[in-house]
Amino acid sequence: MPSDIDDILNQIMAISESLGAIGQDDQARVGLIEQRERLRAEAKQIGAATRHPRSVETQISMLELRLEEIRGKFVAKGYAEKHLTKGFSDPGAYSATINRMLEEEHASEIEEIQALLTELRAFTPLENAD
Repeated sequence: MPSDIDDILNQIMAISESLGAIGQDDQARVGLIEQRERLRAEAKQIGAATRHPRSVETQISMLELRLEEIRGKFVAKGYAEKHLTKGFSDPGAYSATINRMLEEEHASEIEEIQALLTELRAFTPLENAD
């Protein structure tokens, strides 16, 4: 018995095949790509709504743990900042440089995790999803 998600996936596959058949500069390509993205978002929403709440809670806790792990790498205060403040013109420069490099390295991952956490915390399961 086909379901809504099956219909959506069939439509996505048909659009992907159409995209493969047309040229890169075809005007219809943009519309097809937008339609495929809308269908993908709808499929993702249907799939997310059928998740078991415990699964969502587990994913949230693992993402929070990863954020803590990343934030744990940052230097709060270096030795110079704590103990040698009188001898340095900028005792925080050492930790600021390290933290800036870590921020650059992990910025995209932190952003993705925060977006996913927002999405998961807004999760409302279906009544019959058990």
